[in-house]
Amino acid sequence: MGASKASRLIGRYLQEHDRHVVLADTNRVNLERCRSIGLEAIYADIYSDDLDEYLELNDMGFLLAMTGNDEINKQAIERLGGEFGEHGSFRLINSEKMKSEKELASKELFSKTHDYVKITTVARQYPFIHEIPIDSNDSFSYLLDEIEKDDNAIAIFMKDKNGNIEVLAHTENLTIEKGCRLAYLGKAMDLKNKDTNTLVKEY
Repeated sequence: MGASKASRLIGRYLQEHDRHVVLADTNRVNLERCRSIGLEAIYADIYSDDLDEYLELNDMGFLLAMTGNDEINKQAIERLGGEFGEHGSFRLINSEKMKSEKELASKELFSKTHDYVKITTVARQYPFIHEIPIDSNDSFSYLLDEIEKDDNAIAIFMKDKNGNIEVLAHTENLTIEKGCRLAYLGKAMDLKNKDTNTLVKEY
């Protein structure tokens, strides 16, 4: 939900990894920008009674509610979240609640450090998604910490050796092993995996 610059970058990354991606928005300019780069995009009002008629969710793995409106994001989770299971729906944090321990504990958050304004700024200034190899829990934690120190970068996905992609909203149950990769949006950072000494690959 939401077809802003950040959503389009994430959508292209997923589509290039053979995922079926649909972006939904009420902003027709955003929708046209999606279609111009080959992304499927539909006009969808989360409050519409007819929403179920034009949203096909059968082959969707997860929901990202990434509009600039916190209430719309929450409504998307409430209305559609049941289709994606307990840990399949994610939303952007509200800037006013970023300091709330209760809010930060939510399993639904796409990021605990970037609200709509911050992630949009990063996407506009640094419209790239990068990947870096991760071989162990230690290297994963190290790289996450390094990325989180920089406001111009945001960790978004973990891709395992089989190509499965996990949203980095909660990391405690992820299995990290050789062949995994961490994907982050934003500025190219001179990161090195302390285990493999391999530089980041820009995707």
